[in-house]
Amino acid sequence: MKKLSLSLLAVFALSACSTDKMMNKEMAMQDNMQMQNHMEMNDNMKMHDNMKMHNNMKMHDNMKMHDNMKMHDNMKMHDNMKMHDNMKMHDNMKMHDNMKMQDNMKMHNNMKMHNNMKMHNNMKMHNNMKMHDKMMK
Repeated sequence: MKKLSLSLLAVFALSACSTDKMMNKEMAMQDNMQMQNHMEMNDNMKMHDNMKMHNNMKMHDNMKMHDNMKMHDNMKMHDNMKMHDNMKMHDNMKMHDNMKMQDNMKMHNNMKMHNNMKMHNNMKMHNNMKMHDKMMK
């Protein structure tokens, strides 16, 4: 509507007979049109709202039946979900056990390496001692 009134103003500004009086008359007529349109739209909205409420009531009854059906379906889905969750937990437990075993293996390997290093160091010291004894003789 704003665009239309702007273009009308431009037309009147360009035309030779653009007097303030005519411009005001045009603006007033436009305001009346707008107000009338709003009034009409208002009435339509009221009727529309009433229709909506009526339709919503009808839909509401249908929804009640529909909701009962949905609840039934949800119960079925819920049972399936429970089974699904149990499966997930089971998988997580398996993964958890694998992780524990993996950690134990790491620690086990570290201990082996640690023991090997100890033995290796002892052997070095032992060999050094032997060599030392030989040197002393």
